[in-house]
Amino acid sequence: MLALQQRRHPAVPLTATDREELDRRVAQQDRAIDEAIYDLYGLTADERRIVEGAVPVPAAGTSSGHPRRRTHTT
Repeated sequence: MLALQQRRHPAVPLTATDREELDRRVAQQDRAIDEAIYDLYGLTADERRIVEGAVPVPAAGTSSGHPRRRTHTT
């Protein structure tokens, strides 16, 4: 991922086609990292949409429609 990000630097000469391909690969890696983190924390589909900003976050003290899950204990 770091190598891809370094190649995106404006000082690195790339053709428009190469830059588009590089941007596509970076976005693909970002999605894969996001999915791994969501899986690690056991987020539901609804929670993932909230994290991604697709759904407004419920106001404090209101119910989100489902109980909060605990994935581990301390």
